[in-house]
Amino acid sequence: MLYMLEEQGHPSRAGICPRRFRRSWKSAASAASSTTSSPTTCINHGVKNRSNFIRDNVQRFDTLLQQGSTYTLYGVAFYVSWGPYLFRNFGHRLELTLATRTVVEPFHLPIQFPPYPKHLMPFHEVLQQPHKRFIDVIGIVIHLAPLEHIGGRPYREAILMDSRWDIIVVGIWPELLQRNALRWVLARENKSIIIGTMLRRNKLHRCLQTSDHSTVEFDLDHHTTQRLQTIRRSMIQNPRSALINNYLERRRAYLATVVPDV
Repeated sequence: MLYMLEEQGHPSRAGICPRRFRRSWKSAASAASSTTSSPTTCINHGVKNRSNFIRDNVQRFDTLLQQGSTYTLYGVAFYVSWGPYLFRNFGHRLELTLATRTVVEPFHLPIQFPPYPKHLMPFHEVLQQPHKRFIDVIGIVIHLAPLEHIGGRPYREAILMDSRWDIIVVGIWPELLQRNALRWVLARENKSIIIGTMLRRNKLHRCLQTSDHSTVEFDLDHHTTQRLQTIRRSMIQNPRSALINNYLERRRAYLATVVPDV
């Protein structure tokens, strides 16, 4: 996560807390021999940036930067990239480049990073997002579909409702499914409120799906949960099974038009 520190008469510098993302299922170190750049992400004035390590710097910065640590960087550069940006909170097209002249130093000032985002996207906005965009949401678990196996991997879909009574499907892949198996079952019975971060938009199936970068938290204290508690109590008293069944029927009818085997 990047914080720019501008001082008059001094080179621009930045504090960075790196978080690596997989590139072709390889780490930056293993990709050094086969690619010319490797990405990491950072926060610039509270907005996420993507930084690239160019050519021989891949191995150098892979060694220097440890995920979760904070650093001060001197001699960084920004440039405009017109490629697609799919990560959450990307509100611009600037990319940060760490070059040969970049100097890395430990950054010791205490910075408290929030465990989950302050802004969580309403479901009606999710449906407007492009394919594969990473999205953060909060919602009440109102239904849990039976366990399936897709490509030999366990998969399960949960239906969430937000504070506008809008509904969306979240597909859960093995890691988060197995790690939280009991919590998912209890969430169905208790109508738990969950926060999902970096869920990936599947435009074809009109749903969200967990990714390698996703996290799911159950019944956390978040400033938006209070608005959901009234709906949660209402859903416990009256599950509204007809509403859920009608939604599932409409979705199955839609999937039958785009997925041959449905």
